[in-house]
Amino acid sequence: MASDEAKAGAIGLVNDFRSRGLSMWGAIRREQLADGLITRINDPTKISSRASQLCGAASAVYNLAQADPSAYARLAIDLYEKGEGKVKSLTIKPSADLRKTAVPGGNDAADWIVLASLRDSDRCLRWSGRALPSSTTSSTISTPAWTSNAKSGSTTMVRLRSLRT
Repeated sequence: MASDEAKAGAIGLVNDFRSRGLSMWGAIRREQLADGLITRINDPTKISSRASQLCGAASAVYNLAQADPSAYARLAIDLYEKGEGKVKSLTIKPSADLRKTAVPGGNDAADWIVLASLRDSDRCLRWSGRALPSSTTSSTISTPAWTSNAKSGSTTMVRLRSLRT
């Protein structure tokens, strides 16, 4: 679990982000993202894939937010402002099609930008602009692009791979 000092540093990054103007996600308001990020920095259990079937990504992002809230905040901010973000050696660059979409109902902007970008960036799963399937029968699911070592708090990168159910 991140210290209060680490959380305060991450919240400072988000508050600085509130005052800037550039966005690569036209359908998502800056304030909406900032509010969601602060909620999740203070309580990473709020990171949710409930409405999106992005559970593999949610697990990885939860571990990142818990271990390094500033890296989590920087990732989301860079995805929003630059259209790509980086965690250690992993570059996450969602497609232009994904960046044009509105946040699907039941999702928070902070979750959608980071989780969908992580899943989309590897291109083993193409974003079609349609809603994700509601059933897992013959749908594609993914394993996390990174996992966290709970004992050391370090984040280890692994390749995203798809599995057919």
